[in-house]
Amino acid sequence: MGKNIEKFFLILDTYYGVKYGYNLERKINLLEEFPKKWKDLDRKHLAMRIVQLKRSKYISPDKKDKRSYRLTPKGLFRLIRAKARSGAYSRDPAGPEGEVKIVFFDIPENRKKDRNRFRFFLKELGFKELQKSIFTSRYDCEKELSAISDFLKLRDFVITGDFRPAGLQEIKK
Repeated sequence: MGKNIEKFFLILDTYYGVKYGYNLERKINLLEEFPKKWKDLDRKHLAMRIVQLKRSKYISPDKKDKRSYRLTPKGLFRLIRAKARSGAYSRDPAGPEGEVKIVFFDIPENRKKDRNRFRFFLKELGFKELQKSIFTSRYDCEKELSAISDFLKLRDFVITGDFRPAGLQEIKK
């Protein structure tokens, strides 16, 4: 991914982090960093990259305000992938030692494309597949799961929670 596209995605990430983030301290930090990131952008290249992002269908014009752009599902996945590869996602343990984050989902067959996108997203975040609709991770990614569930309109089909397998110490012995 080109350097200017990465910067552009960082700016989008700042916007979405401030708009949908839960942590006030993180929002303030994002806003404080934004002017420097914006200043470092080359305006000419930015305009060219916006055209490139539209052609690649990563962004689309906002229906209400034609001067604004919205991130498409394809763009969101590109952003998630770039952040996952850069190590930007939280690598905080989900809970006490031995506890894992577990995701169950039952997405209808008529939403197969969204189901596959959701699986891809989980794998990008480092989740391990136990079954086609059950994934686990040692890391806390509740915000990312919530955002993608809302974005793909899958909230009604996804259940997440923290889980500690029974008899874990017995197995270790």
